[in-house]
Amino acid sequence: MRPTSLLRSLFREGDVAICRPLRNLDHAFLVPLKEDKSVTTHNGSLSHNDIIGKPKRIYLPFTKSRSSKNPAADKFVVTEPTLDEYVSLCRRRAQPIYAMDAAVVAQMGDIDPFGDEQRHFLEAGTGNGSLTLAICHHLHAANALARHFKDPSLRGAILHSVDRNRTHQEMGQHNVEMYKRGRFSGDVEFSIAESPSAYLEKSGITLHGAFLDLPDPQLYLGDLAKALALEGTIVVFCPSITQLLKCKQTLAEERIDLMMVRAVELPPGNGGATREWDLQAKEWIFAARR
Repeated sequence: MRPTSLLRSLFREGDVAICRPLRNLDHAFLVPLKEDKSVTTHNGSLSHNDIIGKPKRIYLPFTKSRSSKNPAADKFVVTEPTLDEYVSLCRRRAQPIYAMDAAVVAQMGDIDPFGDEQRHFLEAGTGNGSLTLAICHHLHAANALARHFKDPSLRGAILHSVDRNRTHQEMGQHNVEMYKRGRFSGDVEFSIAESPSAYLEKSGITLHGAFLDLPDPQLYLGDLAKALALEGTIVVFCPSITQLLKCKQTLAEERIDLMMVRAVELPPGNGGATREWDLQAKEWIFAARR
């Protein structure tokens, strides 16, 4: 095994671990690892030093004042969290789009990060960063050259994530930076802006895709269409059928140069499935293409 492969298979300071008591595997919690720190739960306490340097799937005992007759009651299993687990358990100040739903939203954007020129994508509404991570999964490969030479100007694709709430964005940016030691940090640029229209006016970029998770998305479709490259896609995620209908109405009334492709419902729960437009839907994705 190469030294770099060995290091990646061990927990290091700065990693995020997920811990589960063996007697209740559903009671999971995230632990950002830092030397000489410890975390206390009702099951007992555990030291970060007992995890750092260990393989990424280990069984360790809790430190308890009194041991239990049940061996499983005094132990926990430590692994590296999946993206779904990370999004579900990470700190938040805004309602998250869970990982499977975020994957559907990103997939509907038909993201193509490769081209003759640098490509730009916009996310309006950073939130807790879950959709940011899903989009960056699609962009990451286009920035391999930039990572190799440590030169951001060589990036092939950039996600511009904007939010008008600084508190929400700071938490979303923190969650992106903590996931897998900041694997996707170089793929995204965070900015504070009152609206996507205001950000586009300031930046002057041409978009190859946009993702809206904010109130009144119909207000920004006209400006986004003007900044959108041919065959670019705008995806709108909204919890209300009224918002969806307003988007469709705005396209027709203002003669915006976009074509509505489809509208799908995300059924309640932890996500992962879709079905076509139903007026009783609870959460919606709307996709339009230039």
